[in-house]
Amino acid sequence: MDTGHVPAENAHFLAAARADPVGVCVVEVDKVIKKSGVQKLLIHWRDDDAKSSAGRRPVLTPTAVLSFIVLQVRLKRAPLISELSETLLQLSRTQRTIH
Repeated sequence: MDTGHVPAENAHFLAAARADPVGVCVVEVDKVIKKSGVQKLLIHWRDDDAKSSAGRRPVLTPTAVLSFIVLQVRLKRAPLISELSETLLQLSRTQRTIH
């Protein structure tokens, strides 16, 4: 058993994770949220709770909030407002639009 050899796809992932751990976590969380189908459930709940279709759009969608909390957990950071704000400031414009 050769424990020194890392397959190319794993080596690429490990290099990316070391270079941009937040970026890798954003992509992982996005995949989990999309695969789970939770976005449809959150939209359904929001629509059920709405008194009308009027009003302004939320700054953060329920899916974005859930993704952000899962990202905090994935990064092994506490989901406290101070920690959340630090993470938010680390996200690039592209990372902020993924949800």
